[in-house]
This record gives sequence, C-alpha cells and structure tokens, in this order.
Amino acid sequence: MLAGAVFSVGKLWLYFGAYHNIMEFFIVAALMHKSGVSYVRSFIVILVYAVFVSTTVSQLEWYWDDFFFKFQGMIFDFTLPIYYFILMRQEKEEQEAPVGEGSPLLGGPEPRPRAAIYLLLASVIHLIGNMTNVIDNNSTIA
Repeated sequence: MLAGAVFSVGKLWLYFGAYHNIMEFFIVAALMHKSGVSYVRSFIVILVYAVFVSTTVSQLEWYWDDFFFKFQGMIFDFTLPIYYFILMRQEKEEQEAPVGEGSPLLGGPEPRPRAAIYLLLASVIHLIGNMTNVIDNNSTIA
C-alpha cells in the first residue's frame, strides 16, 4: 500500500518483468558457457540492463513505459527460439560427426538427451503467449 502511494503499481510490476528477463538471460549464458562466455561479463551486462530498463521505465509516462518494456522484452523473446534452434542444430551435428583422429577412442560424442528440442518448443510457446498478450490485451491465454 505504501509502495503504491510512492510509485504507480504498474511501475512496480517492472521489477518482476525485469527479473523474468534476467532469468532468461541466465539460461542463455549458462548454455553458452562452453563457448567461453564469462559469468563476470554476463553479470555486468545484467546489471547494466537492470539499471537501464528500470531508469528508463520509471521516467517514461504511462503508455510509453509499457510500450518500451514490452518492446525490449519481446526482442529477447524472439531471440530465444533462434538461439535454441541453433543449439539444436549444433547438437545434431555433434551426434552425427564421424569418428576421426580427434575423436575419443570409444567413439563419437556421448549421446545426450534432446533437451534443445524441448527448449525450442517451450520458447516458441512462451513467445506465442507473449505475442498474444501484446496483440490482444484482453487475452485469457497470457
């Protein structure tokens, strides 16, 4: 109640949405750990993101604050399925790689669960739900 008097309630929702986007970023950073992504750099990017988005949304007037927050969130929601599709393709190529001089003695790469397919499916469903919420604000799906 006190926070609602100081801030508009919609602006308080920003922190939950930013937390959601930060968790999505952590998922991608964890999956990219093999490619040399530094957790320190990731933390700095997340800190800059959180400060930038919070400051921008808190200074914008009604409607533009929601528009900006939805837009920056949708960019990341569109990026996730693309990244998971690339991850799925790389995983498939690794499983189909022929055994050669650089391969382990016991055969090719260890078989892994096809988790990338599930991540891709979940991210597409997530994107469809968010797009439905943005396009039809009276949606019951979101």
